Amino acid sequence: SAQILLKFKQEKFPNSAELEKMTLEAREDVFQLKPDRADVIVPALEIYTNVMRWADAAEIYVPKIGLADGLVKHLWDEVK
Repeated sequence: SAQILLKFKQEKFPNSAELEKMTLEAREDVFQLKPDRADVIVPALEIYTNVMRWADAAEIYVPKIGLADGLVKHLWDEVK
């Protein structure tokens, strides 16, 4: 669903080296991340940028919520 996806444009996001220099608290504040996401954003960014590079893509859609959250939302949408 479009409401749970985020368009990610590589040129509008810092590289992983810049993010690694930031404290977890700074990542939470600047990018409005939940505390449990601030530590995994660096490897996730590496994965997404590599996929974009390999696919020669200027943008990619990524989930705004975690897999478990997405499953719960999907199940909830089915029973409403």
